[in-house]
Amino acid sequence: MPNRKHLIFVNYRGSDEKWAIELVYARMTEAFGVESVFKAGNSLRLGEVFPPILEEKAASCPVMLVCIGPGWLTASGPDGRRALDSPDDRVRREIAISLRAGHHVVPVLIGNHNQVSVPKAAELPEDIRAVIHRQARWLAPGGGLDLTVPALIESLVALVPELGERRAAARSEVTDGPENTDQTETVPQGPGVIQYFTAEGPGSIAAGTYHGIVNIATHSHPKPGP
Repeated sequence: MPNRKHLIFVNYRGSDEKWAIELVYARMTEAFGVESVFKAGNSLRLGEVFPPILEEKAASCPVMLVCIGPGWLTASGPDGRRALDSPDDRVRREIAISLRAGHHVVPVLIGNHNQVSVPKAAELPEDIRAVIHRQARWLAPGGGLDLTVPALIESLVALVPELGERRAAARSEVTDGPENTDQTETVPQGPGVIQYFTAEGPGSIAAGTYHGIVNIATHSHPKPGP
């Protein structure tokens, strides 16, 4: 299958609510296909020089999902100061590029209402301050992820019609394709388990429901040996 343009850029800080970031990526790729979604930890190839690729993708993807968890605003950089205050902060640069390009920048608030909210203008650098005026989506374990994530997917299809075409193609591949063409080593999966891969190694997310509330548990798997 020829390479296709990524349509969704997942912007995230690796130290902030990793379970939700991996869940977002897994559900987006499940809905639209892996070629439609760019996430640095999953989409970059080994040894690639990543800064120019990140900037090119941030400039070209019509949708950016800005994953904001409880630690997003105050996270520290390598120098011990707040990461967002550095013009070289990757998260900040990606958001600024997408805003300048006029893309659909969607804040995805990860956590309950008493844990996270849209930042105030005074809390953000000027080049990304416009993000506070973008309609946000909540993603909280207590909010029913089985409802909020599909609603986010439907909203994205309404924003970018090509995503609807990608979703139809992804469904067709699942229905009409061979039962298993993946020859790569995989992490064992079962009902309700979402597989993911990060720079730290493979893992899986187990999603179970209890009285209508989806509970998420993240399980890390050991790295492959040398």
